Amino acid sequence: GLDTRNALFTWRLPERLTLEFELDSQQQVRNNTGRSPFRGSTLQLPGDWVPSNVTGGFSNLDSSLRDVDLEIDRDLYRMAAGLTVNEHWQLDGELRHENKEGTSDVGAAFYTDASSGHAAILPYDVDYETTEFDIAVEYRGEQLQFTGSWLYSEFDNDNELQLWQNPYDAFGRSVNYPEGRGGLGQAPDNEYSRLRLVGTYQLSNQLRLQVDGSYARTDQDQNFVDYTVNPSLRIDEPLTDDALDAELDTTTLDARLKYRPLPKLVIEARFQGEKREYDGERNGYRYVPGDAGSQSRSALTVYNTYHDVTRNRYGVEASYRLPWRSKVWLE
Repeated sequence: GLDTRNALFTWRLPERLTLEFELDSQQQVRNNTGRSPFRGSTLQLPGDWVPSNVTGGFSNLDSSLRDVDLEIDRDLYRMAAGLTVNEHWQLDGELRHENKEGTSDVGAAFYTDASSGHAAILPYDVDYETTEFDIAVEYRGEQLQFTGSWLYSEFDNDNELQLWQNPYDAFGRSVNYPEGRGGLGQAPDNEYSRLRLVGTYQLSNQLRLQVDGSYARTDQDQNFVDYTVNPSLRIDEPLTDDALDAELDTTTLDARLKYRPLPKLVIEARFQGEKREYDGERNGYRYVPGDAGSQSRSALTVYNTYHDVTRNRYGVEASYRLPWRSKVWLE
C-alpha cells in the first residue's frame, strides 16, 4: 500500500475555544514501472549513448534504460484556532504549510521550429513549499451579519531550471549529443494576498442587502534564467531585466438588494464588478528557439503585455412563486 499517515489533535473549551493540530502525509504514485535513459538531477545520458535524428536510431536505448518511480511525497502541517468572543463575535485562524518532494515527468524538446521539435519525456525533481495563512472575523447580529477575512499564500520552488542532455544529433555539433544541453523553466516563486468582506444587512422585513467584495494582490519577482543554457549559441542582445517584478491587483464586488413586497414576489437589483490592474514593465525578448538555434532576429521580438480589465454588470430581476413548486421570472 501507499505510505500514508494522518494525525489530528483537537482541544476544546466548550462554547469558547477550539485548537487543532494536524499532520497529513501522503504518497502520490503516478507510475512505478517507468524507465528512462536520463540520470541524475541534470538528466545526463550514459557515455556510450548513440544519438540519432529519430528515436528509432537510438540503438542502445534498451541497455541504457533505468527504472524511474514517478512518486511525490506530500506533507501537510496545519494549525487552526477558533475563539467565540461572545454571542455576536467569532475569530478563526488557520496556518498551513505543505511540502512536496519527489519525481514527476514533463515533455521537452529541442527545436528551431516548434511545430517539429525533437522531443523527450523527462523525469524531473519536484521540491515545492507552499505556506498559507488566513484569519477571519465573524459577526452575527439580528440585522447585520458579516465575515471579514485575510488570506496570504506563498509558493516557493527550489528548482528554477531543469537541465537535460540532448539525445539527438539534428542541429549541429554545439547542440547535438554530447555537448548539447536544454533548459526548461519551472513554476516561479510567487505571493498572493486577499482581503474579503461578505455580509448581509436586513434593512426591514421586506428589504435585504447582500455584499461580497474582495481586493487581492499577486506578486512575482523571481529572477529570469538566461535565454539559453548552450553557451555556443549566439546571443546579440541579452535580457533587459533581471526579473519580471510584476504585480496584479484584482478588485471584485457583488452587491444585491432584495425586496419582497408580497409573500410570493421577490424583486432583486444587482451589481457585479471586477477590476484588474497590472503593474510591471513592458519589455521585448529576443528568445532562443528551443535551445537549438541562434537568437531570433529583431523582427520576431516577443513583448510581455499587461491588459487592465474593468467589467461592470447591472441588472434587475423579478420572480413570482406559482403553485406546484414553479416560478416565473422577469429580467
